[in-house]
Amino acid sequence: HLFLDPRQRDIVDQCWQQIDWQPLRSYGRVEVGIVTGDNEFFIVNQERASQFDKKYLVPIVTSARDLQGIKFTADDFQRVVSQGRPTFLLKVHEPLDQLPGGLRSYLQSGEYKHVNARFKCRNREPWYAVPSIWESDALLLRQAGEMPRLVHLSKKCTATDTIHRVRWNSTSHAKRKTVGFMNSWTLLMAELTGRSYGGGVLELMPSEANQLPMPDPVDKLDTIFDQVDEMVRSHNLYDAVAIVDKVVMPEWMNKKDRDGIKTVLTKLILRRKSRNHVNHR
Repeated sequence: HLFLDPRQRDIVDQCWQQIDWQPLRSYGRVEVGIVTGDNEFFIVNQERASQFDKKYLVPIVTSARDLQGIKFTADDFQRVVSQGRPTFLLKVHEPLDQLPGGLRSYLQSGEYKHVNARFKCRNREPWYAVPSIWESDALLLRQAGEMPRLVHLSKKCTATDTIHRVRWNSTSHAKRKTVGFMNSWTLLMAELTGRSYGGGVLELMPSEANQLPMPDPVDKLDTIFDQVDEMVRSHNLYDAVAIVDKVVMPEWMNKKDRDGIKTVLTKLILRRKSRNHVNHR
Protein backbone atom coordinates (compact mmCIF):
# COMPACT_ATOMS: atom_id res chain seq x y z
CA HIS A 1 0.00 0.00 0.00
CA LEU A 2 3.00 2.32 0.38
CA PHE A 3 3.24 2.53 -3.40
CA LEU A 4 -0.24 4.06 -3.64
CA ASP A 5 -0.94 7.76 -3.48
CA PRO A 6 -3.13 9.13 -0.63
CA ARG A 7 -6.29 9.15 -2.76
CA GLN A 8 -5.78 5.54 -3.78
CA ARG A 9 -5.14 4.49 -0.18
CA ASP A 10 -8.38 6.20 0.83
CA ILE A 11 -10.29 4.19 -1.78
CA VAL A 12 -8.78 0.93 -0.52
CA ASP A 13 -9.41 1.81 3.15
CA GLN A 14 -13.00 2.81 2.46
CA CYS A 15 -13.79 -0.33 0.50
CA TRP A 16 -12.04 -2.50 3.07
CA GLN A 17 -14.42 -1.23 5.72
CA GLN A 18 -17.55 -1.62 3.62
CA ILE A 19 -17.06 -4.77 1.55
CA ASP A 20 -18.08 -7.50 4.00
CA TRP A 21 -17.06 -10.55 1.97
CA GLN A 22 -16.03 -13.71 3.77
CA PRO A 23 -12.40 -14.90 3.59
CA LEU A 24 -11.62 -17.91 1.43
CA ARG A 25 -11.12 -20.03 4.55
CA SER A 26 -14.88 -19.71 5.20
CA TYR A 27 -15.54 -21.70 2.03
CA GLY A 28 -12.67 -24.16 2.19
CA ARG A 29 -8.95 -24.37 2.65
CA VAL A 30 -5.84 -23.75 0.59
CA GLU A 31 -2.98 -26.14 1.31
CA VAL A 32 0.43 -26.74 -0.18
CA GLY A 33 0.93 -29.23 -2.97
CA ILE A 34 2.70 -32.56 -2.61
CA VAL A 35 6.40 -32.81 -1.79
CA THR A 36 7.51 -36.16 -3.18
CA GLY A 37 11.22 -36.05 -2.37
CA ASP A 38 12.10 -36.75 -6.02
CA ASN A 39 9.59 -35.70 -8.68
CA GLU A 40 11.55 -37.30 -11.50
CA PHE A 41 11.22 -40.70 -9.85
CA PHE A 42 7.76 -40.59 -8.28
CA ILE A 43 5.95 -38.79 -11.13
CA VAL A 44 5.91 -40.80 -14.35
CA ASN A 45 4.62 -40.34 -17.88
CA GLN A 46 1.96 -42.40 -19.64
CA GLU A 47 4.45 -44.87 -21.11
CA ARG A 48 5.86 -45.76 -17.71
CA ALA A 49 2.48 -45.58 -15.98
CA SER A 50 1.05 -48.15 -18.37
CA GLN A 51 3.33 -50.73 -16.75
CA PHE A 52 1.63 -50.33 -13.36
CA ASP A 53 -1.83 -51.09 -12.00
CA LYS A 54 -4.05 -47.98 -12.03
CA LYS A 55 -4.70 -48.29 -8.31
CA TYR A 56 -1.09 -47.19 -7.72
CA LEU A 57 -1.44 -44.05 -9.85
CA VAL A 58 -2.94 -40.62 -9.18
CA PRO A 59 -3.27 -37.94 -11.91
CA ILE A 60 -1.13 -34.93 -11.01
CA VAL A 61 -0.46 -31.42 -12.28
CA THR A 62 3.19 -30.43 -12.05
CA SER A 63 3.27 -27.00 -13.69
CA ALA A 64 1.14 -23.87 -13.75
CA ARG A 65 1.57 -23.77 -17.53
CA ASP A 66 -0.82 -26.71 -17.75
CA LEU A 67 -3.59 -24.63 -16.17
CA GLN A 68 -4.61 -22.47 -19.10
CA GLY A 69 -8.07 -21.38 -17.98
CA ILE A 70 -10.16 -21.41 -14.82
CA LYS A 71 -11.07 -25.06 -15.33
CA PHE A 72 -8.99 -28.18 -15.88
CA THR A 73 -10.83 -30.85 -17.85
CA ALA A 74 -10.16 -34.39 -18.98
CA ASP A 75 -9.21 -32.95 -22.37
CA ASP A 76 -6.72 -30.60 -20.72
CA PHE A 77 -5.19 -33.52 -18.86
CA GLN A 78 -5.01 -35.65 -22.01
CA ARG A 79 -3.25 -32.81 -23.82
CA VAL A 80 -0.48 -32.89 -21.20
CA VAL A 81 -0.35 -36.70 -21.30
CA SER A 82 0.02 -36.65 -25.09
CA GLN A 83 3.09 -34.44 -24.75
CA GLY A 84 4.87 -37.27 -22.95
CA ARG A 85 5.11 -35.23 -19.77
CA PRO A 86 5.05 -36.80 -16.28
CA THR A 87 1.38 -36.83 -15.27
CA PHE A 88 0.94 -39.75 -12.85
CA LEU A 89 2.06 -39.87 -9.23
CA LEU A 90 2.94 -43.18 -7.63
CA LYS A 91 0.73 -43.89 -4.62
CA VAL A 92 2.24 -46.90 -2.88
CA HIS A 93 2.16 -47.78 0.83
CA GLU A 94 2.31 -51.59 0.84
CA PRO A 95 5.50 -53.48 1.79
CA LEU A 96 7.79 -54.12 -1.15
CA ASP A 97 7.31 -57.89 -1.11
CA GLN A 98 3.53 -57.48 -1.48
CA LEU A 99 3.74 -55.44 -4.68
CA PRO A 100 3.44 -56.63 -8.30
CA GLY A 101 6.72 -57.52 -9.95
CA GLY A 102 6.92 -54.55 -12.32
CA LEU A 103 6.26 -51.97 -9.63
CA ARG A 104 8.56 -53.74 -7.18
CA SER A 105 11.36 -53.69 -9.75
CA TYR A 106 10.83 -49.99 -10.38
CA LEU A 107 11.03 -49.16 -6.67
CA GLN A 108 14.14 -51.31 -6.32
CA SER A 109 15.69 -49.30 -9.15
CA GLY A 110 15.07 -46.25 -6.96
CA GLU A 111 17.15 -47.82 -4.22
CA TYR A 112 19.89 -48.50 -6.77
CA LYS A 113 19.79 -44.79 -7.68
CA HIS A 114 19.79 -43.86 -3.96
CA VAL A 115 16.39 -42.17 -4.16
CA ASN A 116 15.65 -43.77 -0.80
CA ALA A 117 18.57 -41.82 0.69
CA ARG A 118 17.15 -38.43 -0.23
CA PHE A 119 16.11 -36.33 2.76
CA LYS A 120 12.33 -36.60 2.42
CA CYS A 121 12.48 -40.27 1.49
CA ARG A 122 14.77 -41.53 4.23
CA ASN A 123 12.52 -39.95 6.87
CA ARG A 124 9.43 -41.97 6.02
CA GLU A 125 8.50 -45.63 6.15
CA PRO A 126 8.48 -47.11 3.64
CA TRP A 127 10.67 -44.61 1.85
CA TYR A 128 8.51 -44.66 -1.29
CA ALA A 129 5.22 -43.85 0.49
CA VAL A 130 4.63 -40.25 -0.57
CA PRO A 131 2.41 -38.61 2.10
CA SER A 132 -0.63 -36.32 1.82
CA ILE A 133 -1.92 -37.64 -1.49
CA TRP A 134 -5.49 -36.46 -2.04
CA GLU A 135 -7.39 -35.18 -5.04
CA SER A 136 -8.23 -31.49 -4.96
CA ASP A 137 -11.46 -29.67 -5.72
CA ALA A 138 -9.51 -26.76 -7.20
CA LEU A 139 -5.97 -25.53 -7.66
CA LEU A 140 -4.53 -22.09 -6.94
CA LEU A 141 -1.48 -20.73 -8.69
CA ARG A 142 1.25 -20.36 -6.08
CA GLN A 143 3.13 -17.94 -8.32
CA ALA A 144 1.47 -15.73 -10.92
CA GLY A 145 3.02 -13.54 -13.57
CA GLU A 146 -0.12 -11.54 -14.39
CA MET A 147 -2.88 -12.53 -11.97
CA PRO A 148 -3.44 -15.38 -9.53
CA ARG A 149 -6.19 -17.81 -10.50
CA LEU A 150 -8.33 -20.46 -8.96
CA VAL A 151 -8.83 -23.41 -11.30
CA HIS A 152 -11.84 -25.71 -11.01
CA LEU A 153 -10.98 -29.39 -11.44
CA SER A 154 -13.55 -31.21 -13.50
CA LYS A 155 -10.71 -33.70 -13.99
CA LYS A 156 -9.86 -34.71 -10.43
CA CYS A 157 -6.16 -34.71 -9.68
CA THR A 158 -3.59 -33.53 -7.22
CA ALA A 159 -0.58 -31.20 -7.63
CA THR A 160 3.05 -30.78 -6.70
CA ASP A 161 4.17 -28.01 -4.36
CA THR A 162 4.59 -25.57 -7.25
CA ILE A 163 0.79 -25.21 -7.04
CA HIS A 164 -1.55 -24.98 -4.06
CA ARG A 165 -4.40 -27.45 -3.55
CA VAL A 166 -7.88 -26.35 -2.52
CA ARG A 167 -10.57 -28.33 -0.72
CA TRP A 168 -14.04 -26.81 -0.46
CA ASN A 169 -16.22 -27.38 2.60
CA SER A 170 -19.00 -28.03 0.09
CA THR A 171 -18.54 -28.69 -3.62
CA SER A 172 -22.11 -27.71 -4.54
CA HIS A 173 -21.05 -24.26 -5.81
CA ALA A 174 -17.46 -25.05 -6.74
CA LYS A 175 -17.56 -23.33 -10.14
CA ARG A 176 -19.07 -20.18 -8.66
CA LYS A 177 -16.28 -19.89 -6.12
CA THR A 178 -13.67 -20.42 -8.80
CA VAL A 179 -14.93 -17.80 -11.24
CA GLY A 180 -15.90 -15.41 -8.45
CA PHE A 181 -12.28 -15.30 -7.31
CA MET A 182 -11.36 -13.42 -10.48
CA ASN A 183 -12.67 -10.00 -9.50
CA SER A 184 -10.87 -6.70 -8.94
CA TRP A 185 -11.24 -6.62 -5.16
CA THR A 186 -9.99 -10.15 -4.45
CA LEU A 187 -7.12 -9.69 -6.89
CA LEU A 188 -6.23 -6.33 -5.36
CA MET A 189 -6.08 -7.90 -1.90
CA ALA A 190 -3.82 -10.59 -3.36
CA GLU A 191 -1.45 -7.89 -4.61
CA LEU A 192 -1.42 -6.19 -1.21
CA THR A 193 -0.95 -9.33 0.88
CA GLY A 194 1.13 -11.53 -1.42
CA ARG A 195 4.86 -11.39 -1.98
CA SER A 196 6.45 -9.79 -5.01
CA TYR A 197 9.84 -10.86 -6.29
CA GLY A 198 12.37 -9.39 -8.68
CA GLY A 199 11.15 -11.55 -11.54
CA GLY A 200 7.79 -9.80 -11.51
CA VAL A 201 6.09 -12.80 -9.90
CA LEU A 202 3.39 -12.60 -7.24
CA GLU A 203 3.54 -15.45 -4.74
CA LEU A 204 0.72 -16.38 -2.39
CA MET A 205 1.33 -18.74 0.50
CA PRO A 206 -1.61 -20.72 1.91
CA SER A 207 -1.93 -18.52 5.00
CA GLU A 208 -2.22 -15.45 2.77
CA ALA A 209 -4.55 -17.07 0.25
CA ASN A 210 -6.92 -18.30 2.95
CA GLN A 211 -7.45 -14.71 4.08
CA LEU A 212 -8.44 -13.33 0.68
CA PRO A 213 -11.99 -11.92 0.55
CA MET A 214 -14.36 -13.92 -1.64
CA PRO A 215 -17.68 -12.74 -3.08
CA ASP A 216 -20.89 -14.61 -2.38
CA PRO A 217 -21.25 -17.59 -4.79
CA VAL A 218 -24.36 -16.19 -6.47
CA ASP A 219 -26.30 -18.04 -9.18
CA LYS A 220 -25.26 -15.71 -12.00
CA LEU A 221 -21.64 -16.79 -11.66
CA ASP A 222 -22.61 -20.12 -13.24
CA THR A 223 -23.75 -18.35 -16.40
CA ILE A 224 -20.42 -16.58 -16.97
CA PHE A 225 -18.10 -19.45 -15.99
CA ASP A 226 -17.41 -20.78 -19.49
CA GLN A 227 -17.12 -17.28 -20.98
CA VAL A 228 -14.54 -16.27 -18.39
CA ASP A 229 -12.65 -19.53 -18.92
CA GLU A 230 -12.42 -18.85 -22.67
CA MET A 231 -11.18 -15.31 -22.04
CA VAL A 232 -8.50 -16.48 -19.65
CA ARG A 233 -7.33 -19.12 -22.14
CA SER A 234 -7.13 -16.34 -24.74
CA HIS A 235 -5.11 -14.20 -22.30
CA ASN A 236 -7.85 -11.56 -22.09
CA LEU A 237 -7.52 -11.41 -18.33
CA TYR A 238 -8.70 -7.85 -17.77
CA ASP A 239 -11.81 -8.46 -19.87
CA ALA A 240 -12.50 -11.55 -17.80
CA VAL A 241 -12.18 -9.56 -14.58
CA ALA A 242 -14.56 -6.91 -15.92
CA ILE A 243 -17.23 -9.55 -16.56
CA VAL A 244 -16.88 -10.98 -13.05
CA ASP A 245 -16.95 -7.49 -11.53
CA LYS A 246 -20.34 -6.81 -13.10
CA VAL A 247 -21.74 -9.81 -11.24
CA VAL A 248 -20.07 -9.63 -7.83
CA MET A 249 -19.16 -6.03 -6.98
CA PRO A 250 -21.58 -4.54 -4.40
CA GLU A 251 -24.51 -2.56 -5.74
CA TRP A 252 -23.78 0.34 -3.38
CA MET A 253 -20.37 0.87 -4.98
CA ASN A 254 -20.48 3.70 -7.51
CA LYS A 255 -18.60 3.79 -10.80
CA LYS A 256 -15.92 6.08 -9.37
CA ASP A 257 -15.07 3.61 -6.64
CA ARG A 258 -15.12 0.67 -9.04
CA ASP A 259 -12.84 2.46 -11.48
CA GLY A 260 -10.60 3.43 -8.57
CA ILE A 261 -10.17 -0.20 -7.51
CA LYS A 262 -9.37 -1.25 -11.07
CA THR A 263 -6.82 1.56 -11.35
CA VAL A 264 -5.08 0.55 -8.12
CA LEU A 265 -5.03 -3.12 -9.16
CA THR A 266 -3.57 -2.30 -12.56
CA LYS A 267 -0.97 0.00 -11.00
CA LEU A 268 0.27 -2.67 -8.61
CA ILE A 269 0.39 -5.35 -11.29
CA LEU A 270 2.34 -3.10 -13.66
CA ARG A 271 4.73 -2.06 -10.90
CA ARG A 272 5.33 -5.67 -9.94
CA LYS A 273 5.94 -6.73 -13.53
CA SER A 274 8.32 -3.80 -14.08
CA ARG A 275 10.61 -5.36 -11.50
CA ASN A 276 11.45 -8.16 -13.93
CA HIS A 277 15.20 -8.84 -14.22
CA VAL A 278 15.87 -6.67 -11.14
CA ASN A 279 17.29 -8.12 -7.94
CA HIS A 280 15.77 -7.06 -4.65
CA ARG A 281 16.69 -7.88 -1.08
